Order: sequence, then structure tokens, then C-alpha cells
Amino acid sequence: ARPDIKVEKGQLHLSGIAVAGNTSGTALTLRPAQYNYELSTTVLNYNRSSKGLVLYGDADQAIGIAAQGNQVVIWSTNDKTMVVHQTAVLRQQLPVHLKMIVAGKKTILFFYSIDKQKWQEIEVGDFDNNLTPPWDRSARPGLLQRGQEPAIFEDFNIRYFQE
Repeated sequence: ARPDIKVEKGQLHLSGIAVAGNTSGTALTLRPAQYNYELSTTVLNYNRSSKGLVLYGDADQAIGIAAQGNQVVIWSTNDKTMVVHQTAVLRQQLPVHLKMIVAGKKTILFFYSIDKQKWQEIEVGDFDNNLTPPWDRSARPGLLQRGQEPAIFEDFNIRYFQE
């Protein structure tokens, strides 16, 4: 994807144009320093695009949690196919807080909250975090936008912990 990244009034605006065959969308990622971490973000805007957190292997292999319309969606892409694993209905408009906990190579947990105090887990069963095909790259955590309309984020946090 060709990303379009802007910071306005302390908020990150992310959008982009996906290249042919990219089912993941526009990702803004970093290389993790450890295997065990918690990602979180606050999505500020409401539209039909997917906006949230991603573990990005490449354009064909990614896992994420996103706000999309009035839902929170757990999704993955593999071999140019996107699969929605689970959804939860948002009972109020945004902002919504999203969180992923990545523990080693095998466990990913997904959460959302309206107030950052009470977190709701969206259970999807066992999720294999071994999603990058090349041996020389790790899955990169970050922010994601997929669709025609931009994503607006208030923050992005990564917190490392011991397993």
C-alpha cells in the first residue's frame, strides 16, 4: 500500500491506496523488541473503513482487531484471502479502545473498551501467531487502515512483559 500519514492536533490520520492483491490494507508498524507484548490504541472516527491494530507479516499474512462501522472485527488475511473470525457490536459511537496481547508465537488475545476501564475480550480460540512466511522477519505490530475513508487514532502504545 502507499500510505498517507498526517499528524493533526495530536491525532494520527492514516489512509492509503492498496496495491493490487493487498487484502490487508495500509499498515504503519514497528519491529518488536520481544515476543511478549500488549498493543493498544484509541480509534476516534466512525466510518465504514477498518481502523485498528495489526500484526503484519506481509500484505498476504496479517491478523488484527478493528473498529468498522458499529462493530469490532477480529480478522486475518492469508494467501490473498481475508477471513472475519469474530465480531462484537458497539453499543455506542466511537471512540473505542482496542487492545491485543501477544504472548510468544502461539497466543493472541483481543479486547475492546469504551472507557479504558472495563475491557471486553472477544474470544476467537487458539490463534497461531506464526504468520510470516520468510524465516528472516518477525510479525510487526502496529496500526492499520483498510477502506476508502481514513482512520484517526489518538494514541498507540506497546508494553513489553515477561511470559
